[in-house]
Amino acid sequence: MSPPKGKSSQSEKAMAERSGQPGLGHYKILAEQFYEAVLLLKALSGLRDGFEGFPGSQNQSKERLRNFLRGLAYFCDSKKGGDTYTGIGLEETETQYIFWVTSNKYRPELADFLRDLLNRLKELKELKDAPEATKELLRRNLQEFCFTKSAKRISMYQTHLIKSVNDAQNILDQPRTQHDQELSSWISGLINNDGIDNVELCDSMFTASKENRMLRLLRSRAKFERSLQSSRGERNAFDEIRHYIGRLASHTRTHNQLCDDVEDPLIGEIIREPLVRQIEPLDQTAEPTYDIHTKLKGLLAGIKDGAERQQVKSRLDDLNRQCEIWEVISNQYSNFKPRAHAEVQILEHFYRNKLKFAIHDKYVGGSKPSCECCYLYFKHHPARMVLPKSSHKVFLNWSLPPVANPQSGDEFVQQRRTLSKMVNDLVNNAISQILDCSTAPCLRPDSLTDLSSTIASFRLMEPDGV
Repeated sequence: MSPPKGKSSQSEKAMAERSGQPGLGHYKILAEQFYEAVLLLKALSGLRDGFEGFPGSQNQSKERLRNFLRGLAYFCDSKKGGDTYTGIGLEETETQYIFWVTSNKYRPELADFLRDLLNRLKELKELKDAPEATKELLRRNLQEFCFTKSAKRISMYQTHLIKSVNDAQNILDQPRTQHDQELSSWISGLINNDGIDNVELCDSMFTASKENRMLRLLRSRAKFERSLQSSRGERNAFDEIRHYIGRLASHTRTHNQLCDDVEDPLIGEIIREPLVRQIEPLDQTAEPTYDIHTKLKGLLAGIKDGAERQQVKSRLDDLNRQCEIWEVISNQYSNFKPRAHAEVQILEHFYRNKLKFAIHDKYVGGSKPSCECCYLYFKHHPARMVLPKSSHKVFLNWSLPPVANPQSGDEFVQQRRTLSKMVNDLVNNAISQILDCSTAPCLRPDSLTDLSSTIASFRLMEPDGV
């Protein structure tokens, strides 16, 4: 792997010789360096320490609209895994608002579901002066509609919660303290709910998520169990219980937030005549190729300080002996299935078609925090987007969006500049991890809930998931 070269004619010539395509040399080399850096980071840890919090705004209208778009995307993301990750961008024209929606994998029913969801929220908004019983019935119907769409995800979370509770009870079979006895009794009650439907299940977990004293006991026990583990990064049964309480509770919390959001005058106006359009999936770009130039020590070329270069070289050799990083990277080249992620598709759709974001807020609502590559793409893109919340996880299936002409033109030049800055950040992150002798941080989830066993809490919701 080689870091980004300078702009000298000598560097350009060297890159052209490596690619074998002089007209495409610089871009091809950058693309290769990008995937090499992604693979190295993935082999080192797969993520960077620290979450980026929710993008905040001093403007209350923008803040509420961002929450609303995230809530819509959350219920559009109906299954566990990356395929159904959903992004939503809101366009404002002179006469109407348009919800642009897409997901990592094309889903033909996505626009219809979002349209139905918006119409149900619109109905709730229009009956704000109706009797409380009527409004409560509408809210319940909306909740059942959303939770039915997410039934497979909810069922999977419930199954994992039951297993985690049973595993924790095996540890607490002989409680040593009063706290252990209380905790054992409380977590047993979490799964003694045979026959309840998804709404009742998520509502009960929402109630449990507010029981701060028991959650503190749970977190304390999880921390104790982690202290007994020989390797960092393993989550125990108590971690998992907290996690799945949060995952199930987040369905109720997000539903409640959407119902509250429609009371906002701006959102009420936006959904008055909701128009939904789905973005067609972008063509897949060429997969990265493995060649003899893909070498870990190519990273050293960008380090000017001789002592630091030697230190990185020594540490790389150590890591390669301990973890066989070189072999891991070589094997991963055969597993690439790159695709443009949903939030990047939204960004490019607005940018290339010169669309206007609603209330001048260049924000894309996502159903989960963005990955590291999406975050860097937003950070360095000339559109000057609001940076998304990010888990900073590194995924191997990430792809740049294709350009009309892969050798010249404005799109090509713009993407090449963005890619160059992304490569610099990725390589610098890799060097920092190597110099810090970083091992994989404690495994943390990347979806949105109100609980976390591995990071500090945020005010409203925080990243959690599997």
